[in-house]
Amino acid sequence: RANIELDFGLSQKSYSLSINAIQMLATKRPVYFKESSVCLARRAIDPPGTSDNDGVLLSKAAITGIRTHLRSSCLTLLRHFLSVTSGSWEVLADALKQAGMETQADRALKASKQQLNLMKGGRAARNRAAVFYEWDTSADDSRAAKRQRDTDDAQARVRAAKMARGLGSGIQLPTSMVDACELVLLNLDNLPPKRPPVASSKQRKQPIDLDFVVDAVVSNGASLTMEENHWYDRDGGDGWAIEEGEVGEDGRPVLTFKMNSSVLDAGMKIAQGEKVKDTEKAFAEQSKLASSMAFSRVLMSSSNARSSAVADFGKQIAARLALTLEGVKAASEIERSHVMTVEAVESSIKKNAETEEELAGALEFALENPLVSSSLAYDLTPKGLSSDENEVSNAAASTSALAMRILNEAYVCSFNEDKAKYEKCLDLFVSSVVNACDLSNQNPKDNERKRIANAAASSLPHQLGAAPFLTPSSLNLVSSLCDIEEVVKKFSTKTPSQTIAEAAAARTAKAAAEKRATAALLILRDVAFQRDALRGSAVDCAVAIASGRLPASAQIE
Repeated sequence: RANIELDFGLSQKSYSLSINAIQMLATKRPVYFKESSVCLARRAIDPPGTSDNDGVLLSKAAITGIRTHLRSSCLTLLRHFLSVTSGSWEVLADALKQAGMETQADRALKASKQQLNLMKGGRAARNRAAVFYEWDTSADDSRAAKRQRDTDDAQARVRAAKMARGLGSGIQLPTSMVDACELVLLNLDNLPPKRPPVASSKQRKQPIDLDFVVDAVVSNGASLTMEENHWYDRDGGDGWAIEEGEVGEDGRPVLTFKMNSSVLDAGMKIAQGEKVKDTEKAFAEQSKLASSMAFSRVLMSSSNARSSAVADFGKQIAARLALTLEGVKAASEIERSHVMTVEAVESSIKKNAETEEELAGALEFALENPLVSSSLAYDLTPKGLSSDENEVSNAAASTSALAMRILNEAYVCSFNEDKAKYEKCLDLFVSSVVNACDLSNQNPKDNERKRIANAAASSLPHQLGAAPFLTPSSLNLVSSLCDIEEVVKKFSTKTPSQTIAEAAAARTAKAAAEKRATAALLILRDVAFQRDALRGSAVDCAVAIASGRLPASAQIE
């Protein structure tokens, strides 16, 4: 910094972000560890605000916070073993000594050297440094304790289950598999003479063998809480049998997957409508529950996939499964989207009396096919994501959206099955978009809903433009986006108690609502020019908005 004539006058937040970025670069990219350490050490020696000509306009509290942040970052990097291997420990230690933290620097350097010696040392050194733990055997298996556990709340039951499995507050094994195995082998002598009591009085039917242990490791402990009568909890593993065939040319045996005979017989009886037993009825209910859970996993994994190809493939599978699994209830993870679709259609029925019959059929279809309604509104349901995730263009997002996959599958199914299935799905989708915009208008302070409403309204012209065909009822629903008169009146009047931030938020909400209404007008214009069969309906909607027959603000009219 001595050669820099003019220093940057940054705010405290900008300094904090820069310090965190350099520290993250050092820990995540070992190649730049030394350069990052030298950068932070130099800045810690000469922090902002040390001289009058720094050009830094910060308060005393901000300068103190930045200096503390720099020193803690240097101390963290000095505690890392790379500070010794890269040779950057000297400059870090000097920076901390000049700040009066010589004792902390010596301790951090000693810890980093010890960590490096353990990494380079043999088995004996690691065994001496291993941390031993003891299995918790404090669980009381008396009758009173069991009765008390049955009446405890959910959190107490979870703790009791952990204690029964000997996990206590949780055992954190090392990330290295070799170190983890050595730690487990060292602590085999610490196991209690008898198995700790479980929360329930029934003994588990499944034996504890190698498969049981491998399942627990692979599923991260989820298989330990599995109910024994739910055969589908292990991805249907108990419902299928694997047989090894002859060895092929590649030296591997041919694997054949066959369904359990009892499971197959029960499924055939239910599909043919024959009289079934109580156990087979229970199997049918469990099959639907298993389908719901599997569909939820496919849907959530496709939405969280980093690869666009994997996400697109997952959405194709989810769309086909949603239309195939009729009558299957939505899982708890996506049930919120189903409820949102039903509420959206009910709200649209109240607003659009002319299309009440068509929307009533769409509502009945949504109640009969919860997976379809959940998929159509899945991207419109707030999930607590940040606004800068998945930043793609509207056109690109519209072609790969899950709702478009559902509409395309419904259009293909309408050739051989219900002709109105596509029209009902289209009404459900447009109603969900309109409802998302209405919820954003009602609560302008909710940034998540505002982001979803803006993205849905801006991508709606592309999605409806790529749809196979549209219906007059869907155009009436699109026209309801122009009903923003109450929003304009609400945010146009300024009260004396309104702050500057609230006034700015009101102007932003009003502009966003008008932008969404303008998008609805553009949809009507595109339909009138590009779709001859619906030109009359689009013109009727536009005339109804202009004449006041359909509610809209004065500017939109």
